[in-house]
Amino acid sequence: MIDDKRMHLPALMPAPARPASHGRKSLPELPLRADRGVQPQTGACVKLVRTVEVRRASLTATPRAALAVALLAACSTAAAQGLRLPDLDEPWRPACCSLAQAADDTQAPAAAATDVVSDADRRFRTRALVGGYAAGVALYGYFSWWGKDVQRHVVNDDGTVTVETLPNRTSKFRFSDEGWFGTDSVAGGADKLGHAFAFYTSTRLLTTALSDWAGQPRGDAIGLAAATSAAVSLAIEVFDGYTLEYGFSWQDMAMNLLGVGAGVLLETYPRADQLIDLRFQYWPSDDAKKYGETNPFNDYSGQTYLLVFKASGVPELQRNRWLRYLELQFGYGSRGYSPHPGPYAPEQPVKERNLYFGVGLNLTELLRGTVFKEPSTARRVTEGFLEYLQVPGTNLLYEYNLDD
Repeated sequence: MIDDKRMHLPALMPAPARPASHGRKSLPELPLRADRGVQPQTGACVKLVRTVEVRRASLTATPRAALAVALLAACSTAAAQGLRLPDLDEPWRPACCSLAQAADDTQAPAAAATDVVSDADRRFRTRALVGGYAAGVALYGYFSWWGKDVQRHVVNDDGTVTVETLPNRTSKFRFSDEGWFGTDSVAGGADKLGHAFAFYTSTRLLTTALSDWAGQPRGDAIGLAAATSAAVSLAIEVFDGYTLEYGFSWQDMAMNLLGVGAGVLLETYPRADQLIDLRFQYWPSDDAKKYGETNPFNDYSGQTYLLVFKASGVPELQRNRWLRYLELQFGYGSRGYSPHPGPYAPEQPVKERNLYFGVGLNLTELLRGTVFKEPSTARRVTEGFLEYLQVPGTNLLYEYNLDD
């Protein structure tokens, strides 16, 4: 997907288990009002705050204060229970979760990782992740893009066409104007979405690895992941500038940064992440099978990029037995651009730029209610894949051809 012309607060979890001697019970759920301006539960919240502080006397002052603020904030903002889209900066919790658990869990993931990992290990793991990612991209780029030879078609004076092979690397830096999503742009614009999606994915995956494995605080992990992805994307374009085939493309660079920004947005606002997914769908195209290039990164004719709105991200729809599994999807894909037999081939594929919209099945939500009812490594890995990949056959999309 980088292949140029080849181109939440976190979701809330149950509070940590405590020894039986503490005898702590979950706090009752508070009724919510549809009127933001009225706060009839404030007194009850104060009482709950005091109760929780007594029962959690062993905690430090900071978690107790955070708990109190969270409880009062929940009461003072307990409106908008009519059908509405979620606020980006508020954590949504299912009705089964208590307010006390909500306050505990907002800090749990990052705090747990930070407490377990020593400073020395944190630095080592961070360098390993950042360096390993950069080195991996560099090796892949050299063998797939920059280090290969390129073929050029040369039209002779007698009208015949010959093919010459040249080294792709050059000592002269050059720029390339590839266009955006026009009919004459590289891969009909699918290449640009590939750039954005690649660095959106790298930003999010790096954030998770830096936070959960390297032990970086959540905010630091997001910033470092974004900076690393942006720097790597710039390095790729600079290396492209020293090739005959590619060149430095400012359109590619802009889409790289757009992808990084989208990753930062969804990592910073988990409520938005609960509502929105950006996904990649692939099915080998007929052109790829015909020309023997069934590589998902090069087969733009088999790629579709999707913007997904999940019903499960709206609290009222999430509680609906059936609607919670539905998604509204919008997408874009090009056909007939790449793979391509070359401009002088006798048969040329028909080029299309298509918009897609329709509905899909939320496999993550479906599996949570069937196969993965309890948290597990298998569930986490599966949901990680489904966060970024759309399984073919799980959506129904209408195609609109922009070139008709």
